[in-house]
Amino acid sequence: MADPHWSEWVKNPALGAAAVVAVLAAVGVAGDLLPRLVRNHPVITAVIVGVAVVSVFVLLLPHRRAPLVGTVLLGLALLAVVGFGAWSQTAREIPQVSLGVTTDGNRATVAVVAGATSQRSTETMLVQVLGFPAAVDPVVLSAVCRGSHRMDDALDDRFSVLLWNESGPDQTGKVAVDTTLGVTADDFAVVCVGVFLRERDRDSAGDDRFTWSYSPVP
Repeated sequence: MADPHWSEWVKNPALGAAAVVAVLAAVGVAGDLLPRLVRNHPVITAVIVGVAVVSVFVLLLPHRRAPLVGTVLLGLALLAVVGFGAWSQTAREIPQVSLGVTTDGNRATVAVVAGATSQRSTETMLVQVLGFPAAVDPVVLSAVCRGSHRMDDALDDRFSVLLWNESGPDQTGKVAVDTTLGVTADDFAVVCVGVFLRERDRDSAGDDRFTWSYSPVP
């Protein structure tokens, strides 16, 4: 005969699911954490979900130890979700950027939209727009646009710094920059934008979280 302490779990396994949801909410496992876990660690997520499903069926078994075993499995699944979900947060996204250049007579409008998610409170996003007076070899262009993220690079005579924008994240870890620049079309043949994520107290990008884009000036 089942212990009265476990009787409600056996009669209504949905209580286990409700308990899981309540605990997840209590520890802040909400929003996109679970979809993020599925996206970054699909095999681990499948195992965790499998254990949770098995635990519900174990709770229904007419065996004296079934409630205890089922509850332990459910608890392990919960701990795994929290642990691997937190670990999944370390696989952070690279920034996003789009660049558009239009001309009207001798005036060129450079439109830049950049954004990043999953930023730490101590990180900043640097958006840097460079203008080149003449056509540039793509290899050189890539090296310059992806490697020039220090103030002293502004002294490089190969390009002009058209924008230097450094922004921090909001409370959700997101940061965005949406701006337009007006330049003289004849002064530049190519414009590129680089977006770098870095620690606030560093003068260089801390890891590979950067992206870039370029466009010729029509």
